[in-house]
Amino acid sequence: MSNTSETETSTTPEQAVTTTQEIRDDVASRVEKMDAQAAAMDAQLELEPEQAKERLDEHKRRVEEAAQQINEAVSQTEVSAQEAADPLRAAFEQLQVQLALGWAEERDAYEAQKQKINDSIGAFEAEVDRASAAVDQKTRDALDGLKREFVAQADALDAELTAVEVQYVEEKDKVKAEWASQKQAVEEQIEKFKAELEAKGQAASEKLEKFEGELTDGVSQLKKAFTNLFS
Repeated sequence: MSNTSETETSTTPEQAVTTTQEIRDDVASRVEKMDAQAAAMDAQLELEPEQAKERLDEHKRRVEEAAQQINEAVSQTEVSAQEAADPLRAAFEQLQVQLALGWAEERDAYEAQKQKINDSIGAFEAEVDRASAAVDQKTRDALDGLKREFVAQADALDAELTAVEVQYVEEKDKVKAEWASQKQAVEEQIEKFKAELEAKGQAASEKLEKFEGELTDGVSQLKKAFTNLFS
């Protein structure tokens, strides 16, 4: 049949593709990352460097596993999609290289290493999005779930990478005291966002827009708070 029903139209490739950035910009993803950031800071302030390294390595491992699942899913697609599979594989291998780097002894070296990891994650995600547009519908549907898992793990790693910086601060006790003074307000804000997120399905569009505006402000405030801790 040449005519397309409304149901069929809603699952066309053009509408089915969700980019990694769209996933990351989703309200739920942003709340989840805020939660991960607070949890990472709580943990890193209590850990010795060797324990901090082990925790960071665990997050790196989860990112690598999530990326591996995406790479394997695309590599098993039809021949017509292999054009997308090759650059994705290359981006995955580069990501592996960055995730495998050892613990940086100096803070400047750590900052450079952190940037390289984030750059390699960005490059991998760009190839994932290109691959999603090239594969068949069944694989695309599977990739949507895999991409969401990867974004969640990548954001959790980013939160950990930020918190790990406390290991390079000379006055760690001072940072710990400052975080303790901010922690309750931050956690209350996150809990508020979580509660509003649960209720947003019933919320009017104008209320949701207000919530998203508050969330954006909250994310900015949290970033500023962590930056101030290390300055």
